[in-house]
Amino acid sequence: MSDHFEQAVERALARAAQVDRSMVSEAHAAITALPDRRSGFGLRLRRSIPSLSLPRRPRSVALAGAALVVVAVVAVSMFGAPRPQPRPVGTSSPAASLATQSPSSSASPGVTPMPSAIHTDPAYRETLPVLLTGKNLAFAGWSPDGSRYAIVDDATDSAVMHLFDRSGTEIGSVSGVGMISFAWLDANRFVFLSNRGNGSGGVATFLGRVGSSDYMELGQYDMLVPGPSGAIALTVPGTGDPSVSTKHQYVVVSADGSVSKPRDGEPLAWSRDGTMLAVYHATALAPEPSGVQAEPIGSLEVVRSTGESVASTHKLSFTDPYGAAFSPDGALVAFLYDAQPLNGTPQIAILEIGSGHVTIVPESGPLTWASDDQLLFAYTSTDYGKTPAGIRAWSAKTGLVTSYGPGDTVGASGQGTVVSGSDTTHVFTWTVTTGASTRTGTFSVGYSLGTPTLISDSDWSPDGSSLVLTVGDYQMGTPLDAVLFRP
Repeated sequence: MSDHFEQAVERALARAAQVDRSMVSEAHAAITALPDRRSGFGLRLRRSIPSLSLPRRPRSVALAGAALVVVAVVAVSMFGAPRPQPRPVGTSSPAASLATQSPSSSASPGVTPMPSAIHTDPAYRETLPVLLTGKNLAFAGWSPDGSRYAIVDDATDSAVMHLFDRSGTEIGSVSGVGMISFAWLDANRFVFLSNRGNGSGGVATFLGRVGSSDYMELGQYDMLVPGPSGAIALTVPGTGDPSVSTKHQYVVVSADGSVSKPRDGEPLAWSRDGTMLAVYHATALAPEPSGVQAEPIGSLEVVRSTGESVASTHKLSFTDPYGAAFSPDGALVAFLYDAQPLNGTPQIAILEIGSGHVTIVPESGPLTWASDDQLLFAYTSTDYGKTPAGIRAWSAKTGLVTSYGPGDTVGASGQGTVVSGSDTTHVFTWTVTTGASTRTGTFSVGYSLGTPTLISDSDWSPDGSSLVLTVGDYQMGTPLDAVLFRP
């Protein structure tokens, strides 16, 4: 799931890590932690929210252990059920249930139709169709063929994954499995991390199928990194500290549901066709003041889904990058990074995969590709007296940065549709460019987005024609709406 649950856990850990280094980085944070905030329910907060103010995931053994403790404590408090023995979860188990609504829908046959669970009373005054209203909604991604998508509500005793077809009709739901991360493998199968299941040093990970309540356990993993084409990487439990023997490793889930042998590196993001994966390799620990947790430094590598190396930034070292995104054609990958821990200035780097050339853009902000050669980012100046905030564009053709328009939030399908606007006024402008023609319009969401200042690439349907957003803030105790945008 672009996991709201994992996001809450990582927020808690990130805040704890900030306390440790607050005495040293207070001045730096006063500049870089300005309101450049920011998901998706399947990609860890740091990665799905490429904001200047967000600390990267803690690396120490102590914090890695703390993460597991937080996951366990929160899981027990939210779901309150004992963990089953490691085995497939059968239909006689109370761990899961799925129902399909319409016989005409594309869900698996042989499942008894059930009424839709969609709530009809929206929480806000959106000008978009409301799909679902709940206490803690998060969008969990589109299936690779775009025929369906998932929205999770994990604020109840048993998290519920609602499944919709592309028209917005709910076709079923999965509940009671304690999902904390979810990704589609294809139109009928999905992989999820769950707090239910045995094992230590990781989280039970299962393979499921629409229309069935049998889930096969794949093993124990820390994190799920999904791609829009059904590509899935799972991080192997470990400290990830380059000063010890256990470094970051990951596995790739194959089309048949099996997993590869572990590979070195920390997976960041998939290309849109699932053939390439951006991976971070920590090679050393950067020296830091006494009493401050040391951060790793290393480089980014692009590998094929088979693990073969394609390109690397080996001549450029930096702390753990975030917000990595491939251009629609897979020729470029952009990411945010700090050249030095604590006192480094966040910047955008663009790796040209064919040549290995790296372009540095000395600006920063949540980023997305509008086209193969235009990168957009929501820029917030640290000098408010001179440079206003807004959406900026970097051109791969000219290498120049230009102003795109006002606002603090931007999202792009990569196929001609761009949405930008203000998370303060809640009014957004959309533009669709097809050849020489351009259409434009506006919509309002009535409240802040559930993941403010960036519309994630994973929120868009594979063909770029539809966008699912969540509106509201569960931390403030308000309900959330999931809304559907089509230009």
